[in-house]
Amino acid sequence: LVRKAYKSSLSARYLDRRRMLETLAKRLADYMYTKVKNCDVDVLQGEKEICSMVAIYLGKRLGVPVVSDIHGLLAEEAVQYGFIESGSREYLEIRNFVSDVLHNSDAIVVVSEYLKEYLTNSFDISDRNIFVVSNAGVFKGIIRPSKPMPCNVVYAGILEPWERVELAVESMFYVAKANEKARLLIAGTGSLRNELVRLVRRLKLNERVSFFGAVPYE
Repeated sequence: LVRKAYKSSLSARYLDRRRMLETLAKRLADYMYTKVKNCDVDVLQGEKEICSMVAIYLGKRLGVPVVSDIHGLLAEEAVQYGFIESGSREYLEIRNFVSDVLHNSDAIVVVSEYLKEYLTNSFDISDRNIFVVSNAGVFKGIIRPSKPMPCNVVYAGILEPWERVELAVESMFYVAKANEKARLLIAGTGSLRNELVRLVRRLKLNERVSFFGAVPYE
């Protein structure tokens, strides 16, 4: 319910306040406490910033450590959806909320070394408590039949520094030499969009790389 509310243009603008986010997290923590106060909880893990703050409030009451799972950033996503502007008061308030989450977590899990580096540099936190757990697994001892090389490669996500989308764009320079039909289709937006567009032009990949902007989930 919270996730749907935050991604609604009608309600998101009211949630993009530090005090509102803190109040929401405290209310959810109070509710969760009634469910788990008699359980033998060893550790709590929150997914993304709001639920991680819920876990932090709850962890203090239960006396257990908290792990925050961060695989995107609240302020940047709000900008991507067009709810707030980068550098605005709301943007800075959300960044402060995220900073509180990171500094009050016993451990932080991220999906890449790039996001780990971004967090340490942007929020002035030590990297000793940040652990990289990548999304993909490693297949061992599995023989798979070869398949024809796909013509379209799709990236759907936020265009922010920690995603390293520029590597995919730069790779197309070499992919194009191996497969003349290959194309990179990019769905999403973010602070690096204009920079990526310029990169495509500089590498003369206009016919290989296409930008579709933000695409509705459905």
